[in-house]
Amino acid sequence: MTVSTTQALAASLSGLTLGAAFMPTIRGLLRLGFLPEPSFLAAFGTAALVSTGVALCAAELSDESYDLRDLSTRISRLDDRVSDGGERR
Repeated sequence: MTVSTTQALAASLSGLTLGAAFMPTIRGLLRLGFLPEPSFLAAFGTAALVSTGVALCAAELSDESYDLRDLSTRISRLDDRVSDGGERR
């Protein structure tokens, strides 16, 4: 299960778009009667839930996979010695 850059961007933009509909500061620009009462909590919750849902659906529909063993060649422990003999801080 892997999400591509395009899928992640689509998930973020969909969350931001739907979350913006609930923002009290933007609500004056939107004269739509069917939207519920504006709230910062509803805006944040909607943005988080929608973007997470779209990202999970995209990951489930994607046929790509990521080899987690590849991470061991790209990252190192923070307490390992660095090339100059010192330690990372």
